[in-house]
Amino acid sequence: MQIVSGEPQAGFAAAEAAALGRVFAGWGWESAVHVTGLEGKPEGPPEIAADDLLIYHFHNVPPMEELPEHAGGRTVVVLHQLTAPLLVQICEPLTPRLEQAWEQLRKLAGSCELAIGHSGAACGWLERLGFGRVRRLPFLMDEELSASRPDAVTQKMLEGSGPLLLFAGDVVESANLTDLIKTVWYCRNFGEAGTRLAIAGAVNLFPAYFAWQRDLVAERDMGEVVTFLGAVGPEQLRACLEAADIYVQFSGADWTGAGLLAAMRAGVPAIAFAEGAAAEVLGDAGVLLSTTIHSAAADEIQRLAKDAEWRGRVVECQNRRLELLSEAAIAFQLKTLLGRFLLYK
Repeated sequence: MQIVSGEPQAGFAAAEAAALGRVFAGWGWESAVHVTGLEGKPEGPPEIAADDLLIYHFHNVPPMEELPEHAGGRTVVVLHQLTAPLLVQICEPLTPRLEQAWEQLRKLAGSCELAIGHSGAACGWLERLGFGRVRRLPFLMDEELSASRPDAVTQKMLEGSGPLLLFAGDVVESANLTDLIKTVWYCRNFGEAGTRLAIAGAVNLFPAYFAWQRDLVAERDMGEVVTFLGAVGPEQLRACLEAADIYVQFSGADWTGAGLLAAMRAGVPAIAFAEGAAAEVLGDAGVLLSTTIHSAAADEIQRLAKDAEWRGRVVECQNRRLELLSEAAIAFQLKTLLGRFLLYK
């Protein structure tokens, strides 16, 4: 088992924020639209005109020390990922930090004119938190990520002869890594013996859960099979996608589909548990699992790994699906949602 440590670098949330900034600049809105709240950091402009638009772009939602107070402005929330409600399912009672995050979102709901979630599940939680006008908008993937130069160190680390499975997401309970690791074990013992797994995502968010996964890897004698890369930047992610044969996602609580979109754009066939944003992102493309039973999931993985014709058909379907999920297509929908706020600017 390889573990690559390091401080978290720019992830999908930062990539989406960059795409938002570029899109707004392209429309000539950069002076009228202000984005704040990225990853809980209150970095907003000190003064906002009364008819400007203030966008809170949240990833792993506050709590901040306090929500930024700005005079004027009309408030919109773009929810990249909502950690607090997810953790309600596994943390009882709520920790003080989660209680604070929950209450801050409820407070923000009172002044928010529009809330945007990236999936039906995310929109449902926004409504439960009291946001009145909620709309769904697919994740705005930064297409410049595709132009990143792959990191040579990561490429070398992922070299091998067997099929490489990739999951891009943090090591948290909602990612369901236990079933994923056990499925890889099943593949190696009852199918392709060289099957490997790389997990690209922060490992320090829930140390106890990470330790549990490390123990499982050791128990199954998969130390040379599973690689925990830690939080990755664009160049490392690009290297992972170029090395991967299949993108796998067993999470039932992915509300953005960002990892799936990145894999689809890189031409990597995807297989995912049909929960959260996965079904909305893949549609009739990719392979959706109705169960994470290890033998059934392993069969689908083996088919993608061994059947070149089937693999080609899946990638072709994903490419057609991407036409509906391109930066231009999502930006057009975003402009339709936000345009009425800036009609007279």
